[in-house]
Amino acid sequence: MMPQNKNSEWYFIDEHTIRYKLFQVVRDMGYEVIAPTKEEESFILKIIKDPNQIVFDYIRTLNNIKHFLYPNNQVLYSWRRNENEYQVVEEKVESRKLAFFAIHPCEANALDVLDKVLLDNPPDPYYKQRRENILVVVLDCTKSDEHCFCESVDSRIPREGTYDLWIVPIDKNFVVKAGSERGLKIIKLLNLVKSSEPQIRRFNTYIKLSDVLNTLERLYDDPIWTKESDKCLLCGACIASCPTCTCFDIIDSVAPTLDRGSRKRIWYPCIFRTFTMITGGKVIMREPHERFKHRYYHKLVFFKNRYGIYGCTGCGRCSAICPNDIKMIEIVKEVISNA
Repeated sequence: MMPQNKNSEWYFIDEHTIRYKLFQVVRDMGYEVIAPTKEEESFILKIIKDPNQIVFDYIRTLNNIKHFLYPNNQVLYSWRRNENEYQVVEEKVESRKLAFFAIHPCEANALDVLDKVLLDNPPDPYYKQRRENILVVVLDCTKSDEHCFCESVDSRIPREGTYDLWIVPIDKNFVVKAGSERGLKIIKLLNLVKSSEPQIRRFNTYIKLSDVLNTLERLYDDPIWTKESDKCLLCGACIASCPTCTCFDIIDSVAPTLDRGSRKRIWYPCIFRTFTMITGGKVIMREPHERFKHRYYHKLVFFKNRYGIYGCTGCGRCSAICPNDIKMIEIVKEVISNA
């Protein structure tokens, strides 16, 4: 989606320039800035106008880019009856230019996953229009926690086409590289000095998925999934927090007067029993362990086989929010240890 920049040169940049000058350049280009902010004890992505609200030192935000590009409870169209005629009005996406500022690599790589699904033929018109109007500034991670596993799913660094600028902290300073022609233009506007290529931090890798993918693939029918699924409350919190889940349901609402209504698209977790309910009330995946393991195989096996990347970026939101502290990568380790 972003015109890629083949220039791989790095440039020095300091925090003051990032927070104030870069912020202002992006705003002058007509973008609304969405950045990580702190509210009480949580970090939230939200639209800001004050650069002092930007938080650089964080691990993950509660919400994610999907909330802005593929929102929940989206009205697709509304209708109204006037006498004997019906008028249908399709909801139009606002042509807002959004800049995701100081998001982490796993967050940017979620764009790659969303693109694979929502821009596949036929493309989702609502996502496509929003996606075409974004700018992405990635801030590399300086720390991780027990929920992070980006390196396990090859998502430690932002992929080509997912960012305009990639900023990497080095000691008490920063360096930046352009990922698009637009990013290179911004670097030139800031008049930055070239630097050497930085050493990218590496974090603990619990397990390398590529090393065990074949083993995992052949364990689909293993009874261990029933045991592991017993830990799951089937609440759907993991899927609601995921930046790459795209499954939805369609809800039609009609006013009591029967003269107007709307059709909405809502996020719908595949972990719910009714997700695979079809006409006549038959449920395809009736048992909890079937739905539990389906999420793992969709993210880590089926998606990888179809698109060449994992459908998970290892951001750790699912385990961080899970009331039973279920860690995706730990479940995989348990399953393959049974092989």
